[in-house]
Amino acid sequence: MEMTGERDLLRLQAEKKGADGMDQYRAERNARSIDGLPGYPLDEAW
Repeated sequence: MEMTGERDLLRLQAEKKGADGMDQYRAERNARSIDGLPGYPLDEAW
């Protein structure tokens, strides 16, 4: 397998949603892990 270039779909989606839209997306999608455990609180710095 050969790398032919970077995939830019995530970057394009983030630009389309904007900062507030990405915050909302993370709050909705990352509240729980795939095994049902609570996710990281969004108000904490990474």
